[in-house]
Amino acid sequence: MYMSHKKLKKLMMQPVIKMTLLRVTGVLFLIGQCQSLLAQNNPGDPGGDPGLIPVDGGLAFLVAAGLGYGAKKAYDFKRGIQKKNH
Repeated sequence: MYMSHKKLKKLMMQPVIKMTLLRVTGVLFLIGQCQSLLAQNNPGDPGGDPGLIPVDGGLAFLVAAGLGYGAKKAYDFKRGIQKKNH
């Protein structure tokens, strides 16, 4: 079946228009959500020295997890080199 150039071009542009509309709608939705976050109430001055950072057990857990992950990667790397040599 033969289609004219204009009809073919129109059919090809429909998905592009839909995707563009979907992207624009998504971006506008995200911008709207950001505006609602900026409109939250400010509790005022929390007090204390702003230069101090509260450090608790969470930071120690993060460091321990990082060391464990690094050790596992090093072990896997060394094991892979040994397998290639044999």
